[in-house]
Amino acid sequence: MRYFVEIHATGLPSERYDVVDDQATFGTSPEATIRVRGSVELAVPLLILAVRQDAMTVQIPERIPGALTFRGEATRAVPVPWGEDVYVGGVRLAFVAASGSRKGPNSAVVLAVTVALLTAGAAILRWAGPASSTAYDAEPPALALASSCAEQSTDGAKARAAKALAEAHAKQKRAPFDRTDGVEALKLLSEAKACFDMAGLTAQATATEQERAAWQQQMDEEYAALRLRLRVALDQNRVADALTALKGLEALVATQVRSPYRAWLSSIRRELERRSASRR
Repeated sequence: MRYFVEIHATGLPSERYDVVDDQATFGTSPEATIRVRGSVELAVPLLILAVRQDAMTVQIPERIPGALTFRGEATRAVPVPWGEDVYVGGVRLAFVAASGSRKGPNSAVVLAVTVALLTAGAAILRWAGPASSTAYDAEPPALALASSCAEQSTDGAKARAAKALAEAHAKQKRAPFDRTDGVEALKLLSEAKACFDMAGLTAQATATEQERAAWQQQMDEEYAALRLRLRVALDQNRVADALTALKGLEALVATQVRSPYRAWLSSIRRELERRSASRR
């Protein structure tokens, strides 16, 4: 098996690092055996990683302050099942186990490039799933479309913009624990921008659009990474990992109307649950 830690940070390309040894230190600190490159700033500069069959144990050294967030709970040490995430401040770390040799030096792979190549060369979600499914090649929809402002008066639009912006910020804070809130934040930022435009507040509209674009990039990277993770897990028949990625994708498209893509996800869930039950 090969084991990887992926880094997802707002406004930066996602990166993947190969964990070669059964135990390693990871982070931006010079002490780290796996040194994070690029512009990623971890709230905790050094983490201890230990490979287990079912999970990657992540621990903050005693001398270093800070906390991790796993499934909405703050902790300093936690086993993270393969395919799941832990947050270090605003940076999401995902842990992936894949079949193959573990030999070779540490390497960082930019996931955005991988996703782009896969998307250009083939359908990213093709899988010989249940025979009843007719949408294996369904196009993943955009996470959120542009919103308009329901208020027509200047004062009404200004008030609605301020409210939508505050609601968006609240949902952004909850997004690490519920990906649906992340998508709702996108819609609210778009609405706030439209209402600032309606009220003639150009500077506020520009600032809100910049914030929306940065959040859109972060959500799109997570969307692409989850689709790639699902594809790899399905190819390797790793049912538990596939279900984890599927759960994340279903949360991202939960607020959308029924579509071929959502129907495809539902068919995959039924097949994965059948396989999981048959293994018990």
